[in-house]
Amino acid sequence: MQHVNLDRRLGAGRWLASATGVIVALAGCTALAFALEAWLGLNDASSVYLLGVAGVAIVSGTVPAIAAALGAFVIYNFLFVDPRFSLIVGGPQELLTLLLLLGLGVLIARLAGLQRDRARQAARREREARAIFGISRVLAGGEPLDRSVGAAVERLRPEAGMHAVWVTTGAEGTARLLAGAGPTPDAAPASYALLRRDADEGRAEWTRIHEPRSPRAGRPSGEGHAYRIELMAGGERVGSLWAMRERADALQLEETRLLASAADQIGQAIRRERLGRQSLELEVTRRSDELKTALLVSVSHDLRTPLSAIRAAAGNLADPAVQLEDGDRRQLAAAIDDEAARLNRLVGNLLDMSRVEGRDLAPNLAPIPLADAVEAAVERMRPVVGRREIHIAIPGDLPPVRADPTLLDQVLGNLLDNLAKHTTEGTPARIDAVRDGDAIVLDVEDGGAGVPDEALARLFERFYRVAGKHGARGTGLGLAVVKGFVEAMGGTAWAAHGRDGGLAVFIRLPADAPRAAAQ
Repeated sequence: MQHVNLDRRLGAGRWLASATGVIVALAGCTALAFALEAWLGLNDASSVYLLGVAGVAIVSGTVPAIAAALGAFVIYNFLFVDPRFSLIVGGPQELLTLLLLLGLGVLIARLAGLQRDRARQAARREREARAIFGISRVLAGGEPLDRSVGAAVERLRPEAGMHAVWVTTGAEGTARLLAGAGPTPDAAPASYALLRRDADEGRAEWTRIHEPRSPRAGRPSGEGHAYRIELMAGGERVGSLWAMRERADALQLEETRLLASAADQIGQAIRRERLGRQSLELEVTRRSDELKTALLVSVSHDLRTPLSAIRAAAGNLADPAVQLEDGDRRQLAAAIDDEAARLNRLVGNLLDMSRVEGRDLAPNLAPIPLADAVEAAVERMRPVVGRREIHIAIPGDLPPVRADPTLLDQVLGNLLDNLAKHTTEGTPARIDAVRDGDAIVLDVEDGGAGVPDEALARLFERFYRVAGKHGARGTGLGLAVVKGFVEAMGGTAWAAHGRDGGLAVFIRLPADAPRAAAQ
């Protein structure tokens, strides 16, 4: 790899423009001085050259203005001071005039040039500060990284005088394009200027780099002049900021500072995005661990209870030393069946919750008469709800709901199971439904003790259980499954205090459109 320091001299085009300005200014001042002395009879019109020197200083800077002052000294001596058309000075008065012209010209050139340079530097710094502020706002706007960096390089390209700016991430050889503005090449250019910065001394220098040509090399030489700044974040190189311009003149100090500042901010944005992604992954892992822990804590007791009851009943049936009447044997068999059904519901809820979390639900929607679905669910869950009186009040003129029959039956079963867990035997319950626009709202309400206000908003969370007189009961999955299934069918679920002080769970499902329109 070959390293060559960049040439920072002023381009030939700028020298030519400055020389042309000096010649035009001197010619104009000479014509004006001739007119003043020949037509108006002035003895000394040398001061008009000071105007030309000041004009050149303002337009072109100090060095061209000093050249204009020297030129004015020579021209006025040659054309206007006796003896004319020679560089010989006739007397002390004429010499003093010429020296004053030269001295004042150089002084004015210096002062006017300094003022011009300061004004232009202030304007460039203001523009640089505005550009840096705009880039920082774009990068801090919360947009995705590729979009924010893309907007930043779009802003940077005209401000830095480039016709293409792009950002790559990753190591050399495996770098990928993150964002670009302008005609970006397909691969890294073979020749470019690398900005080397000394953090300790605060110095920065462009160094020309010539890479060996490869089949994937970027633009051939002559089509553009490329510049590269490494993106550093936390002491690690995370990518590169590339820029390309068509003209060959060296970058101004303000352009270099702007590119370096933009590279620093883009590097920090890339680092923030990576840290945010790592933080999200850690949070997902943490929540996954919490979910596993909550699952074990919540399910372990509920699994052991029916298993213990099944083993105890089965042990009595299998023990030859235990003499059982036919009624006792049927009672133990019924207990085994009840506990197996309870265990089946628990495992079913776990599987259903995994389907909800994995978004693995594909409901087969069909028109379902709500009254028939509710009556069938109550009949199926009668062994669970026991002697609780459930009053069903669903108007016969309600249109069917559009729902999946299996999911709807599971929703109703979980609501009845929740009602049975949190109310005592003999507690009345009510199930009714009303028309609400193009939807049907089902209300499952019990006459129990209800839940605290702060618990209403959390009833549908996974593993959330409301503690009662006998502690928290259930796994906290039943209502979470209800919410997931209802939303999969295009409905909503919420809870409120019941009219009799208990808990009311509302299910809103869309009405069947053809039948609803016919009503």
